[in-house]
Amino acid sequence: MPVISSATLAGIARVKLQQVDGGDLTLAVSNDSQWPILIDRHAIFLVGPHGQRRRIPGGSEPRTSVAPGGTQEVRVSFEIDDLHDGNHVQIILADALMVNGKRLVMPGLRLRVPPE
Repeated sequence: MPVISSATLAGIARVKLQQVDGGDLTLAVSNDSQWPILIDRHAIFLVGPHGQRRRIPGGSEPRTSVAPGGTQEVRVSFEIDDLHDGNHVQIILADALMVNGKRLVMPGLRLRVPPE
C-alpha cells in the first residue's frame, strides 16, 4: 500500500500517513517548529493516472492549526472509483502547510492502490 508514507522538513514539520480506508486518508501532522503550523485541507490533492483531484468537501473544518510540539490528525477523502489495482498515486502537500506566514514545501506521499 504505502510506498512513501511520511514526509519531513527537518526541525519544522512531519507528515505521516496513518490510515487508508478506500479514498479516506488520515494524516498525522507534527509540528517540530517554534511557531504554530496552519493546515489547509483544501490544499491537499491526490494525483493519479487521470490527473489531479481535489478532496471531497465535508468533514471537519477546512483549516486547523498545530501548536509547537504538537500533532494533529487530518482526515481527507478522495473519489477513487476509477483507480485500479497497482496504480500509483501521490498525495500532494506542497501548499497545505504554513508556518510563520510562509508556505512549507512538503514532499508528497506515494501510495499503490491495493487489490480489491
